[in-house]
Amino acid sequence: MRKKKTWLAVMAAAVIIVAAGIGVHPMYASGNEKEIATEKAVQIAQDRYPGEVTEVELDDDEGRAVYDMDLETEKGTYDLKMDAVNGDILSIKQEDVGDDGTKENRVTKQATKTKIGMKEAKQIALKKVNGNVNEMELDYEDGKLIYDISIDTKEQEAEVEIDAETGKIVYLSIEKDDDND
Repeated sequence: MRKKKTWLAVMAAAVIIVAAGIGVHPMYASGNEKEIATEKAVQIAQDRYPGEVTEVELDDDEGRAVYDMDLETEKGTYDLKMDAVNGDILSIKQEDVGDDGTKENRVTKQATKTKIGMKEAKQIALKKVNGNVNEMELDYEDGKLIYDISIDTKEQEAEVEIDAETGKIVYLSIEKDDDND
């Protein structure tokens, strides 16, 4: 009878260990996968939906890496979320647009007139600061369209602003990355 109780205890412990391992595995698996490049994510979005991606951010959504994008189309602005590892579209919804022609709407109308595209702006920024782009936006500042690009290096964070008309760097800030202390 004692062998039976010992055997049952060992089996119960094994079941608990296996169940805990199955539950923990997804937490670690998602952290080890590499995100697709920003350009690839933009290309996937533009291939699937007619329009131009004007803003891209790499975010963390409850432990899942996602690209959050603004997609400009003839019918309006859409907020698109994409799985940053496999490129799956997680959601797409149209943003509310006011009748007063907000600043964001002016940006979208002018964004199609930029001489420098996102890919070229990224190349310009990476020539100045070697690292990984983690966020890229097209903003309307002081009457101009500006690409705002965040770049992480091993020990620093850089913010580069590039004039979307001329391709010139109009602002550069490099700071020590506090996460690496």
